[in-house]
Amino acid sequence: MKDSYWGEGARARWMTGRYVLALMIVAGLVASGYVFFNLVIRQHESMAALINISGRQRMLTQRAALFVEQMAHASSNIRFERARGALIEVVDELERDHAGLSRGDPERNLPTVLPDAVRTMYFDEPWEVDRQVRQYVTSLRKITSVPGRAIDTSSEAVRYVLVEGPGRLLESLDRVVQRQQAEGETALTQLLIIQTITVMATLSLLVIEAFVNFRPMVRRVDSQVRELEALGNRLRDANLMLEKRVDERTRDLEAARLSAEQANLGKSKFLAAAGHDLQQPLEAISLFAGMLGREDISPRAKAISPRAKAIVRDLRAADAFHAWPVDRSVAPRGR
Repeated sequence: MKDSYWGEGARARWMTGRYVLALMIVAGLVASGYVFFNLVIRQHESMAALINISGRQRMLTQRAALFVEQMAHASSNIRFERARGALIEVVDELERDHAGLSRGDPERNLPTVLPDAVRTMYFDEPWEVDRQVRQYVTSLRKITSVPGRAIDTSSEAVRYVLVEGPGRLLESLDRVVQRQQAEGETALTQLLIIQTITVMATLSLLVIEAFVNFRPMVRRVDSQVRELEALGNRLRDANLMLEKRVDERTRDLEAARLSAEQANLGKSKFLAAAGHDLQQPLEAISLFAGMLGREDISPRAKAISPRAKAIVRDLRAADAFHAWPVDRSVAPRGR
């Protein structure tokens, strides 16, 4: 019995350990899935921000070239100053966007580390987008600093803006946007694959858990339920048998009580009859002693009468006679 108990305990601990281990693995996979899901979201947001700012930068370079063209052909000072003010705003935005794209900007969700392919296009030949944008911004700053309407369309800064902006710089920015889209799609696809693998591993583990842990546990619980039901039936049978024995013993005790009462009643009747039978001789002795005291007899005979009366009185006063029920229907007829 003891060996069986320890065997059941070891089996229960082993099943519990497997169950806890499986739950820990499932929890780890779920946590990994959550982490990968957040990474996918962040990667998507980061690449979306990169593509958005890069596209915006492309648009700003074209707007800058348009404002330079307006400044060069302005028919009045008001139009010139309006175009220059708009150009200054565009240059500020273009410079800020380029700084965020090349060095990162957490506030706008721009990564501090660019993908390798995009970084190569920004800082290495043949594209050198960083150099082109900085040179473009420098040329725009020179144009905005020209006093009055003295813009020479043949100057190097104006020619660079009007030629490089719609030409090589625009092509470079288009290539950067395309590369960023490709890199974002690749990274997103990789993260989605990892997330899918994590989900499939979690589902596979749950299926294995159902066959390895839950199924034996269900069988074990079912077996224990049946054992408890059998034990309950045995306890119920034992209870019924005990109640039956108690009823039988109660009936035996009741019969013994009635038998004892009958015997006690018989004894009482016997003692009452015996007391009545003993009272008759005593009454006779008492009457005889009284008659002796009244007769004219010898002194020796007269001495017997007081002694007889004393003996009768002592017998009546004895405790044994007090315990006997006396039949009072027979009254003494004299002393």
